[in-house]
Amino acid sequence: DPCIEIKCPVMECGKGRELKVRPGECCPHCAPESGRCVWWGRHLRTLDGLLLQHQQHCSYTMISDCTSGLFTVYAKFGDSSWLLGVAVLSIVVGGHHVELGRAEGETIQITVDSISVQLPYMTPGLGVYVRDQHAYINTDMGLQVVWSVWGQVEVVVSGEHRRRTCGLCGNFNRLPQDDLAMPTGRISHSVEWFLVSWSMGGACVSPPTDAQCSASESPEAALKYQSAKELCLVIEGPGFQPCHSTIHPSAYLAACTTEVCGCPHEPDSCLCSSLQLYATLCMRAGIHLNWRTNELCPKTCDEDKILSECVSPCSVEDSCNSINVTSSTSNSESHIEKITTSIPSQVLSEDLTLPSAEDNHYNGSLCPGLCVPGCRCP
Repeated sequence: DPCIEIKCPVMECGKGRELKVRPGECCPHCAPESGRCVWWGRHLRTLDGLLLQHQQHCSYTMISDCTSGLFTVYAKFGDSSWLLGVAVLSIVVGGHHVELGRAEGETIQITVDSISVQLPYMTPGLGVYVRDQHAYINTDMGLQVVWSVWGQVEVVVSGEHRRRTCGLCGNFNRLPQDDLAMPTGRISHSVEWFLVSWSMGGACVSPPTDAQCSASESPEAALKYQSAKELCLVIEGPGFQPCHSTIHPSAYLAACTTEVCGCPHEPDSCLCSSLQLYATLCMRAGIHLNWRTNELCPKTCDEDKILSECVSPCSVEDSCNSINVTSSTSNSESHIEKITTSIPSQVLSEDLTLPSAEDNHYNGSLCPGLCVPGCRCP
């Protein structure tokens, strides 16, 4: 038998640590927990969990490694009425400049070092993938980024960057109370001043008037706000109840209401993105929710696949019937190393997953550890 079977032990990590797989290794190990910063619509969640609301759309330093300068992510808002999120995302990492934007329709346009690239794009230390109107950037610097064509941004940084970051995502020190630190190091007492301090200059735009609504505005706006809140109250319902004691839903109910109330397109799209964010945070805490229904943010799969909250972005197989993949880590063509593990394909952190055998390789390279809701083989 030319195969060598490796069985990984079942491991449990303590508080503040998570399972991760080092490049070139088979089995996971415990490492400092990753952090996740999310920007969607008019809301930003920092690495340490502070939830902010904003009204000015400028160009910002979203996150940077302020200790060693390993990476920086810049976010630029557009001035269109249909998009309240980030229109252009620029990532400087490993000597490369990756820029993501929206082309005609719902097509994602990606350049690396000012050159349009064919996807998936892979070079040492950098991988760029696209799936379901989302672009995924994976690096070997402990930085992973997801950008959707609708302007939502997710940044995941490894635990090794704790206390080394700055920008709108905060300093990643587990203390949300000091996340409004400005470039000078001083703590701002105003969210607006904090945003201004990290802006890149140039003109800023305000959200469209019809995207601003409040319970205290005109009767028409108050009715619109109440209707949005009634839709978002599902986050306090039984589908999300298992997570309530771990992540209190009140702040996310308020954020969801604001997003749905001022949604520039179909309200359901803003509702589902807000609910998905909360569900993903629950996944990070080890709580898997079965919240989607035929009426609420439904997703359908082909007959041979099942819906999962965590699917690799580089899984491209059309059918599950003909999958027969092994993981080659040997220089010898006659020796193929087969990896098995007692840990199933599952979420290991908020966005990091131990991929299953059928989707952990793409064109000979390991896929990024990011995962998204989607269809997968059983």
